[in-house]
Amino acid sequence: MSKQPGANTLALTRALDVVLDELEQRMPEGMRLNRHVFRQANFIEVAIRNVQTALLEGVVLVVAVVALFLANTRASAITVLAIPLSLVAAVLVLQALGQTINTMTLGGMAIAIGALVDDAVIDVENVFRRLRLNAQLPEAQRRPALAVVLAASVEIRRSIVFATLIIALVFTPLFFLSGVEGRLLRPLGEAYLVALLASLVVAVTVTPALCSLLLPGSRAVRRGAEPRFVHWLKARYARLLEPALNHPWRVTLPAVALFVIALGATPFLGRSFLPEFNEGSLTLTVNTLPGTALPESARLAHLVDEALLRHPEVVNVGRRTGRAELDEHSLGVEASEIEVSLRMQDRSKAEFLAALREDLAGIPGLSLSIGQPISHRIDHMLSGTRSSIAVKLFGPDLAGLRALGEEVRRAMSTVRGVVDLSVEPQVEVPVLRVQFDRPALARHGLQVREVDSALQAAIQGLPVGSVFEGQNAFPLVIRLAEPPLPATGPLPPPGIPNRSANCSWTRQPGPGCPCARWPTW
Repeated sequence: MSKQPGANTLALTRALDVVLDELEQRMPEGMRLNRHVFRQANFIEVAIRNVQTALLEGVVLVVAVVALFLANTRASAITVLAIPLSLVAAVLVLQALGQTINTMTLGGMAIAIGALVDDAVIDVENVFRRLRLNAQLPEAQRRPALAVVLAASVEIRRSIVFATLIIALVFTPLFFLSGVEGRLLRPLGEAYLVALLASLVVAVTVTPALCSLLLPGSRAVRRGAEPRFVHWLKARYARLLEPALNHPWRVTLPAVALFVIALGATPFLGRSFLPEFNEGSLTLTVNTLPGTALPESARLAHLVDEALLRHPEVVNVGRRTGRAELDEHSLGVEASEIEVSLRMQDRSKAEFLAALREDLAGIPGLSLSIGQPISHRIDHMLSGTRSSIAVKLFGPDLAGLRALGEEVRRAMSTVRGVVDLSVEPQVEVPVLRVQFDRPALARHGLQVREVDSALQAAIQGLPVGSVFEGQNAFPLVIRLAEPPLPATGPLPPPGIPNRSANCSWTRQPGPGCPCARWPTW
């Protein structure tokens, strides 16, 4: 079954489970429903759980780094407070924009975690440093704490605003992507930008206010000394910084050399639009020769089922052989789609797939492609094929295209890493073209529309109504009756005309019929 666009997959799956539980109770004893052949809800739950884990780990790491380098509870609390405030603001803005909390929006927030405290930590650190320096001055020269906080915040405000806008500009190309890429990545970019801009607003409003309230009375401010760890780091950093400033070419030349090496390595980097998913399931596309009968296609696909079930990692197998013509993803009876649920054990996924391909290679007459359900559909939307890499040839000569396709296949078979390489079979479809003899139709008083309707009724039938069985409706189609079969007997030999004014090709030929010598016809 397929869900309606915009429906919540998790809520829909839970509702279906309730209905299936009730249905299972009324089934005959010994029968059960297997609901775990392919459940998109499982993949969504795992993905959301992974993103939530990434968010939690990011927050813990940021808090630990901030606490370590600021070495002050109040300053760390003010800085870390920017994370929940920014995330809450991002959720509210996304809701106003019509977005939902999904893996892409959560992913954008997870990416932004490290950047959410950048503006706040810069503001807090500068305020903390200015208050500490102010505390070291003689009593008569000290400025009011509020004036110090305001001056320290204004001092770095332009820097953090421009730094945040520069980071935001990096993500703006995501909003100009079209097609599937834009639909997938736009929510991530929106979540990231909204959270980042919210952190900027927090840094210029909430953070200075909290600094003026909490930091002036801090013991570290009154003491006027830097944390020991920071003082130790600065001393070591100064030893490295001074030679670099005195001899800049010693630093610049290696940096330029590394930059050139990086540019030279760019053509060899991966360019996948999306990383490979680990969906916990597989989708196998099995094709036989076009024109194969349904029983034979099902028999060959059943051999694939048996080969799959011999592997301990395979939990469930579900197969569809052929798809209806009105289906949104129609296939001929020579094609099968097999959904496989996995539970990895001792072998890695790469080892399992290598062993599986070796077993399936022993089944003759099949062309197989192994993918994953969601990746398979994304590939189909991007390229119109079920493969990650597809080569399309265009031209009017089908025989020439077949030859070129075979050449491409041979060339690609030598490329390391290519698996499930196949050429999509193209067969010639017989077509009967009907041309109306308009003068003849006019002599008999017929119209093209009438003859066309009669031809349609003879070939595929004409729908004239509906037949209802309960809540189900079936179209009522009329079709011309099949012509009566001729009586059995030998056909007239060549030379006898196919038709005569007095011959109806029956057992009783009329007088003058040229086939009167063959009364058995």
